[in-house]
Amino acid sequence: MILNGNGDLSLAEQRSHFTAWALNKSPLLIGTNFSALSNDSIEILLNSEIISINQDEIIGEPLVPFFWGKNPDGTWDPDFPAQYWSGYVNDTSHTAIMYINFNPQTVDLNFTFSHSPHLKATSKYTVRDLWAHEDLPNLAGDGVDGYFFSGGVEIHDVKAFLFTEV
Repeated sequence: MILNGNGDLSLAEQRSHFTAWALNKSPLLIGTNFSALSNDSIEILLNSEIISINQDEIIGEPLVPFFWGKNPDGTWDPDFPAQYWSGYVNDTSHTAIMYINFNPQTVDLNFTFSHSPHLKATSKYTVRDLWAHEDLPNLAGDGVDGYFFSGGVEIHDVKAFLFTEV
């Protein structure tokens, strides 16, 4: 059950929780008193771009972790959750990317196309920021690792993007 509105989650933590829950294609069961929610909390729960990925045609295929971020080579770490996740949306030309900052400070989280099993190093993509609700500049792979994508993420916050191959 989605915990937004229950307990002491910050807005960043509510955004991360809802994004992870929705992009992992879990049922969107919200168990809270809506009349007690702040407008910011309601806005998180009503993000139509995040919800559309949860409701896409690829039923039962959640995002999968592809890079842990704590280790220099991005390999699995039993003591630190995966920060980088990806998965197809509707078909293989659309990929959702989510990265979560589990660190106690703001950090730059970054990856190359080759890190994700769902992006191609030789492809060009349009990129949509699913929380800012804006299109970012197109990105093109270099044929080896692909484009190096990075961005600052606040403490316990999330970034979510939709990459569409062009």
